[in-house]
Amino acid sequence: MKKFFIMLLMLLFVFSCGKEKQPEKVEAKETVQENLFKNIDVDKLSRRLEKKIEVNGMKVDSFEDLNSDGKVFYYSTINGNKNEIITINYENLTPTAIVGKVTGKDESNMETFRKLSLSVIMASDTKLTDEDAQIIYEELLNKLENATSSTVVTKNNLTYGIEVIFGTEDELIIYAK
Repeated sequence: MKKFFIMLLMLLFVFSCGKEKQPEKVEAKETVQENLFKNIDVDKLSRRLEKKIEVNGMKVDSFEDLNSDGKVFYYSTINGNKNEIITINYENLTPTAIVGKVTGKDESNMETFRKLSLSVIMASDTKLTDEDAQIIYEELLNKLENATSSTVVTKNNLTYGIEVIFGTEDELIIYAK
């Protein structure tokens, strides 16, 4: 019996030594990149936009909910001017796009559009620098040269675009989605 017990211990020892220790499973923590506008709620994004627009010398009026064609938007005019607007498209309080629009293409409107475009780009991803935003804006303009729209997809997986809508009052639109 003693021999049996010793053999059993030796067998257990041999089998336990040969077994590699399994690494503990570490649950992957999903990190939300709050720098990207799609990962924060609409209220936080609206405050971020207000700050970026104010840094560029403009003022956002208070945001209001707007329903159109079954879609929900968070809408505001800029500088009290109905020809300068900023809109946050969202579903279930999660932003899906930021859209800025300036009506008219005179020199002052073009400067307003530039400032609004840089504000939209920088608010879409807080990790972007002023220089990054300027590069994206210039790339959009270069692609726009002989077209009415242009888009750029960046390494942050956001799509930026500019559209020109010709009409009785030309419209310039910048978006991030």
